[in-house]
Order: sequence, then C-alpha cells, then structure tokens
Amino acid sequence: MRPVVPKFKVPLELSGSSFAVIEQDSTREVEQCIEAIVRTPIGDYLDNPELGVPDFAFRSDGSDDLLLDAISDWEPRATTTVTAEEVDELLDRQDIDIRLDRE
Repeated sequence: MRPVVPKFKVPLELSGSSFAVIEQDSTREVEQCIEAIVRTPIGDYLDNPELGVPDFAFRSDGSDDLLLDAISDWEPRATTTVTAEEVDELLDRQDIDIRLDRE
C-alpha cells in the first residue's frame, strides 16, 4: 500500500489551524494540477518558465491542440480531450474532459 502524501489544496485554504490538504495522486489533486497548468501563462512561473499555456488572445485556431499539448506535457497521469463550442463569432467555450491513467 502506498503511503498517503498530503498536498496543499489550491487555492490555499485554512482548515482549523492548518492549511487544507488533499491526497497526492487523487482525482482532485490531478484536477488541481491541470487547473494550475491551464491558468498559468508560459513564463509566469519563475521556477519553471516553460510551464503553462500560451496566450490565447487574438487566436483564431489551434488553441485546442495547444491546450491538450500543454496538459499532456505537464500532467502525464491524465488523458484529456477538449470539446470546443462556438458561443458567437468572437467567443469559443472549451470543456476539458479528464480521464486518469490508473495502473
């Protein structure tokens, strides 16, 4: 049996007198890592400037592939698919479906 290794819950949250944690390799922890990847612009994380996604502003195509590439590069525990829906001619909505790769 693998030992339980707690990770800080993001965003940081107090739980009594300590920070809330989640179990490493849990579904919630993998989702949290993916959320951090897609919310981080490339270059913003000083310890690893390649982490994140490019700026999607003013892009007319290719953002689905860039998003999937970033997630697969940085979070190997998950398989993802992106479904894009055009809201109007200026706005697309993207839903990310996450499947955990369990051994």
